[in-house]
This record gives sequence, C-alpha cells and structure tokens, in this order.
Amino acid sequence: MKTARLLTALAVLATFAALPPAAEETFSAFPNALGMFGSTLSGNAGGGLHYQRWGKAYGWQVTAGGFYDPVDATGRPLEYSMTLDGLRALYTNYYGNAFSGRLYLWGSVGHQGYIAGDDEPNGMRAGTLALDAVCGLGIGMEVTLLQHFSFPFQFGYSGTFPSTPRISFTVAGGLRYRY
Repeated sequence: MKTARLLTALAVLATFAALPPAAEETFSAFPNALGMFGSTLSGNAGGGLHYQRWGKAYGWQVTAGGFYDPVDATGRPLEYSMTLDGLRALYTNYYGNAFSGRLYLWGSVGHQGYIAGDDEPNGMRAGTLALDAVCGLGIGMEVTLLQHFSFPFQFGYSGTFPSTPRISFTVAGGLRYRY
C-alpha cells in the first residue's frame, strides 16, 4: 500500500515537472494573441477580429470588423469599426501552470462608420453615411487558462465625434488564443 502511494506521488511530481513553463511566464512566453473582441463603442456596436501583442509592461491590440446587409430596410445596412489600443500592465499574477491574470490600463483611438437606417434615434436621414473618430480610456483584465486560452474584459469611457458626438460608459470582452 505504501509503495502504491509512493509511486502515485512520484507520478504526480513527474507530471508537474513535465508541464510547460509556469504561467508567470505566460505573457512573455506567448506574447501574441488572436481572436475575437466586441465593444459598445459609445453606444454603437464595435468589434470583430482581434490581435494583441505584449512586451514586458507595454502592449497594443487592434480590432477591426463590420457587416454589410443591403436588404436590411429598418436597421443600419452598413456598420464597421477599427480601433487601436495602447496597453500598460499594472499587475500580473499566476496560479501554477493552469491559471494566470493581468490587470492593465488601456487607451484607444479608432474610426467607425455606418449608414443610417430608418429608425435612427438621433434624427439622421436614412441612407446618410456617418463617419466618426473614436477615443477612450479604461481598465482591462485578462484571465488566461492553460497559458493559451485568453478571456479579456475591459471597461471605461469612450467617445465619438464629429457625426454623432457622444461620450458613454463602454464594456468590451472577447476570446483569444495566446501563442
């Protein structure tokens, strides 16, 4: 019985010794991430495909996406957005090889556009093209599982101008694969 326990303990230790580097190194060992990301850019939908890159304490990420549906008679037939975020890590923590996290600040600049639909709340005439600059600031958190599966969550304030001037609370999130 003692031999079985000893062999089990040795097998567990050998398994942990064979695992990849500690999650403490997740962001330096796997500085790139690809995935999807969505945001409420000042009340308008934003998001799409997403790329992120971290250095030691600074990083950046870019998101671009949109849709076009010319048959949509009431909503917006075209809507797109592109944003570039600068990132500054504040705190990174890890819990063994399976779980790590990072707290960071983000600053965003970008562009969004849409063709107004019939039911625009701001009184724009249907078919009008609205082009806006986007900027924002906030706090972000990233949870990484098994060093590769990344779940980012960001919140803060963003604004758009000149077509539809607005500042509002923004929430964003996504799913990425770190490599």
